[in-house]
Amino acid sequence: MKLNLFLKTIVFIFIGICVYLNSFAQENYLQGNIISLTGDTISGFIDYRNWDRNPQQINFKEKLTGENIVYTPTQINSFSVNNENYIGAVVKIETSPIKTNSLNSDPKFKFETDTCFLQVIVQGVKSLYQYKNSNWKDYFYIKEGECINLLERKKYLKKLDDRDVVSENNRFLGQLAIYLNDCSSIQAKLKKTVYSRKSLVKLFNYYFETTHAHIKFTHKTEKISFKLGTLAGLSSTQLDISSDGIPYLANSDYSKSQDLTFGLFLNLILPKSQKKWSIYNELLLSSYEVKGESEDFYTLYQTTLAYRYLKLNNMVRFTQPLNNVSVFFNMGISNGVAIDTKNKLVKKSIISENKEDTYGLALDETRKYEQGLLFGIGTQFKKYGFEIRYENSNGMSNLSNLSSKVKRFYFLLSYQF
Repeated sequence: MKLNLFLKTIVFIFIGICVYLNSFAQENYLQGNIISLTGDTISGFIDYRNWDRNPQQINFKEKLTGENIVYTPTQINSFSVNNENYIGAVVKIETSPIKTNSLNSDPKFKFETDTCFLQVIVQGVKSLYQYKNSNWKDYFYIKEGECINLLERKKYLKKLDDRDVVSENNRFLGQLAIYLNDCSSIQAKLKKTVYSRKSLVKLFNYYFETTHAHIKFTHKTEKISFKLGTLAGLSSTQLDISSDGIPYLANSDYSKSQDLTFGLFLNLILPKSQKKWSIYNELLLSSYEVKGESEDFYTLYQTTLAYRYLKLNNMVRFTQPLNNVSVFFNMGISNGVAIDTKNKLVKKSIISENKEDTYGLALDETRKYEQGLLFGIGTQFKKYGFEIRYENSNGMSNLSNLSSKVKRFYFLLSYQF
């Protein structure tokens, strides 16, 4: 019960700190520019949010210390920031549901008008734009003359052998056939094209390669990036054993173990998170050796338990930049396999000095697989990092009537390649 309460408290603290730091550093002004309705280019700084959905407005400053100006799609022609381009537009959207359990049998399109910033995906003699609205629905557009036209697609239910099947009104394929008709082989590619960003970008790239037309801009989708490195430090381990049936183990006061630890890490940085969220993975060599003593009326029990583990640690990491350094928080799980063990019990007679010592196993049944929970806080400066981490694991006991909790603190230095 106490352990569950402790873990819940740690999780709430972790989430609270992440939310606080995320709200504390909401502004993320990067160099960018806007083009006004009259065609003037104004350089400055745009509050960049690595948008999953197209922004409805942007915050702009000509100087970082200057006044913040809010622009909507009808107030500027376009803006550019962090290799992303957006244009302001009043466009047509199709409002039919896309989830299978919400579809109906009407194949007709249902259009509405919306005002938004369209993201430029491909720009050239033929251009492709994308709009993801607040409902997470994707719309794609092409530019014909001065008009921005929706590529039309709708899902609906169709009767087939007395059952409903999902069908699609793929009018967008006919639109693209006309739009890209100066490429004689485009029809073959259209047969394999679906209504997705990846598929449409592939089609447009084929068009430009085949016609040798010049592409002014192509947006590259952000992918998972990674960082490799090494780490080393100290661990401080405390063994906590509780048992109703083995008093000499439960009553022992075990020493703390101070040990060296080292390993390698792979940090997978998630896209669309402003490089704040990542999946942090480690291969770590961790060890400890603890000794304990207890006695009854006749016997002194001396216990030695030592384990060396090869651990695979997997954690969620939140990183918050603060000026020249970053603060990060980890939470995750550890999985360790024992590669070297010592399980020793010495019994010494208290009442008779002539009686020989007895040697045996401290634990009759042990396991080599250890699982635990991890929580850490640290700081990163350039390629160097420091972390304080806590681990609570289930230890080595494989007995139903004996609990072996292993609690460790790590003090780790890391270097990123």
